[in-house]
Amino acid sequence: MPAQQIYWTASFFSMLLTPIGMDTSFPSASIIISDHLPHSRQGQAGSLVNTVINWSIAIGLGFGGTAERYVTQRLRNDPDSTLSPKEITFRGYRAAMYVAIGLSSLAILLSLVNWAYLIRRAPKRRREEEASGTHDAATVEAQQQQHHQQQQAGKEVTTQ
Repeated sequence: MPAQQIYWTASFFSMLLTPIGMDTSFPSASIIISDHLPHSRQGQAGSLVNTVINWSIAIGLGFGGTAERYVTQRLRNDPDSTLSPKEITFRGYRAAMYVAIGLSSLAILLSLVNWAYLIRRAPKRRREEEASGTHDAATVEAQQQQHHQQQQAGKEVTTQ
């Protein structure tokens, strides 16, 4: 962002989009993980998702802060620099923003690769499930619960 650029034209709108990404990533990741695990493991999966998201935030912030510090320090210590202190600060902020853009691009790339893998694997997985008679974890758990309920009902009938 150039030093002369108005705050409202770029930065403000990007700051409006940031919470939307955070507010959608955690619930969607929790739903996806909980749909693929048995009920007894969903709490552990939720805490794992929360831990990974918080670690990612902390590590990303650390990388951005490190980039800002080193760029700012290098420019301040450069005797040939003709930049004002304000422009030096902006260059450090810009370096941190570039780190954020790079990490976001990496996340999008990994998501697309995972999505392509799942799309390509889905028909093969369906054929395997149909051939073996197995289902996803939620269906298996529902069958186990139904079997357990039938066993409990059978015990109640025999004890009466």
